[in-house]
Amino acid sequence: MSDFISAIRRFVENWADGKPKLVHYESNEPNGSPATPDAHGPMEIRQLVITETRSLDIGPGCDLSGLLLDGAQLAGVDLTGANLRGTHLNRADLRGANLSGADVTWAHLMNAQLTDAIVSNANFSHANMRAANLSGVDFSTTETFGAVFPDATTAEVHSDIPVSTPSTRRDIVQFKKVVDVLIGPGCNLAGRDLSGADLEGADLRGANLRGAWLSSANLIGANLSGADLTNARLNFAQMKEAIVDGTNFSNAHLMGANLVGVDISTANMWGAKCLHATMEGAVDFYAYLKAFNPNWEPK
Repeated sequence: MSDFISAIRRFVENWADGKPKLVHYESNEPNGSPATPDAHGPMEIRQLVITETRSLDIGPGCDLSGLLLDGAQLAGVDLTGANLRGTHLNRADLRGANLSGADVTWAHLMNAQLTDAIVSNANFSHANMRAANLSGVDFSTTETFGAVFPDATTAEVHSDIPVSTPSTRRDIVQFKKVVDVLIGPGCNLAGRDLSGADLEGADLRGANLRGAWLSSANLIGANLSGADLTNARLNFAQMKEAIVDGTNFSNAHLMGANLVGVDISTANMWGAKCLHATMEGAVDFYAYLKAFNPNWEPK
């Protein structure tokens, strides 16, 4: 019997607690489940700012009533006569926007940036502008019955507020939203939308990122060793000097990604799409395209 046990042990990696651990031979597919949190280090809850892109009809007279537009990037946009009744615009960037004649009743504008916004003849009745930045906003011709302004930032009205010229309608709007995400070795973020997230230096060893959306994410110096990024979207991600020892990038999208200083010699790159990815030098294809069109963002 002892000879039989010895023979069995030659086909297993080790024998812990009386149970054999089978040897996993090298494969293009990840072995087993991601590493447990205790395998490498502690987990932590991080607040990540995620960039979301949506198609909306934005312009004079548009109807955005009741929509959830928290964190929308609408600086300088012409919203003359727009219907923003009950719209959620918390943390939205509306600096210099033209809201003349707009219906902003019951709107949620907490922590919104409204510096130098034009609000002549607009209706802000019952709007919640808690902690909003209202510097340079002239409410002298605006209806503000029932509106709340606690902790709002105000300053002397600028006498030379520029009058916005009518702008073309927009069909692409960016949003910034804050989400709580459990980050650490072995974490499970499969399929999560983390586009634009700041994960610089994050310890993501053995993490499950299958199908995750990480376009334009900041992964500079992140440790992705042993992580599973199969089918992940990493278009234009900033991955300079990231550690990818044994990382699985099978069928991942890495178009335009910054991979300067990344050693992919031990990573599984089977089927990965790396068109215009930056592997060496100082040229960043994402910055190159943004120089031509500052409003451009990858989809």
